[in-house]
Amino acid sequence: IAENATQLVVRHFFYDWDSEVASSLQIERVGGDSERAPRPQEDPRAVVARQLVALGDFVVANLEFFLQFSRPESPNSFLPPLDGTAMGGAAENRPVIGSWQLGPDEALLLEVTPPVGLYWSFSLGNPWWETIDYARHQSSLNGHQAVVDDDGMLSAVIAHDDPGIANWLD
Repeated sequence: IAENATQLVVRHFFYDWDSEVASSLQIERVGGDSERAPRPQEDPRAVVARQLVALGDFVVANLEFFLQFSRPESPNSFLPPLDGTAMGGAAENRPVIGSWQLGPDEALLLEVTPPVGLYWSFSLGNPWWETIDYARHQSSLNGHQAVVDDDGMLSAVIAHDDPGIANWLD
């Protein structure tokens, strides 16, 4: 681990939200010196200046990323599966991003053969990949929640109003 590393990110994927329990995590230092040499004091103005430059670089990089990958140029279409390995994504994680335009009386029907894997899901989000308000909307379905048809196909419906069938995303 790099000496300046300060964060560990753990992402939990739950299939059965009612019964699965989040892992219990703790960090324990094993081996190595218990004392680090004191860091030299930097001029606080230089620290703030460096952080502002880093913030600007972060904003530019995020805008470039989302403008490139956020959604297809034409509505009602999909981008090819995204290979995120160059930016640290898992090789087996290949999100497919789609975009659509629906009027109040229209619906989008998705019909797919569910993928084989440990976890899969459909999630609705905005152009910045933020999940739609899941507390008040059915904005995602995973392999545990989704109802698969007798023929092995999964039919999901995206619509403003509940059509009264399984796998509705609003």
